Amino acid sequence: MQKNNKKTWEVRLGFNRIKPPGAQGVVLGRDVGYDDVIHTSTAYMRKNYDRPIALGDLAARTGCNAFQVIRAFRRMLGITPHSFLIEMRLERARELLALGQPAAEVATEVGFFDQSHLIRHFKRRTGRTPKQMMARPVSGAPAS
Repeated sequence: MQKNNKKTWEVRLGFNRIKPPGAQGVVLGRDVGYDDVIHTSTAYMRKNYDRPIALGDLAARTGCNAFQVIRAFRRMLGITPHSFLIEMRLERARELLALGQPAAEVATEVGFFDQSHLIRHFKRRTGRTPKQMMARPVSGAPAS
C-alpha cells in the first residue's frame, strides 16, 4: 500500500475547507494567527499521533493558551484538536487494518489505549466495527 501524501491527509481531514471571512488576519496574541496555530499544532500531531497529546502541549508549542488553540481549530477546521487527533488515528488504523493487522495491535500502534477504545471510536465514526468493515467493504469503495 502506498503512503498517503500530505495533500491526501489535508483533504481527508478537512484542510481543503474554505476559510471563514476574516480568519486569515485574526491575531491570537504575540503575532500568532490562526494559520500559525493550525500549522504548528497539526504538524506536531502528525508526528506524534501515536502518543498521548495534551492540549497544554499544543498551547505551549503555539505560544497561545488552550482556549485560543481550541478556537483556532474550531474556526479554521470546524473541529476541536482532540477530534482532529482521533480522526488522524482512525485514518491510520483503517490503513493498517486493510493490511490485515490485528485490531489489538493496530489500536496500540496508532495511540488508542486498547482495542475496545479503537473499536468504540471506529464504530462511532463509521457505523461499523473494524471486523465488519473488513468483511463487507462499503459499496463503491475500492477493494484492496
